Amino acid sequence: MIFVIVSSCSVVKQREELLKALGIKIKEARIAKGLSHVQLASEADIAVSQVWRIETGKVNVTVVTLYAIADALDVSIYELLDSSRRGI
Repeated sequence: MIFVIVSSCSVVKQREELLKALGIKIKEARIAKGLSHVQLASEADIAVSQVWRIETGKVNVTVVTLYAIADALDVSIYELLDSSRRGI
């Protein structure tokens, strides 16, 4: 049972790192495009607070939302995901 708990903690940590890396990539793309949080939220049709939570790795973004963000940033979803995997 202890092994399962340790293994589970490792998975949780990996997920947290992945979400943070994804958020950083989205933030970098948003800034590079010259968009504010408000502008990205408007273009992706999501709440401004959701943009902040995604960029800080606080939430697990849905595929639909990720596609909307990628479209608003004029990047492919694959670019966002590929960059998120580095270093994990």
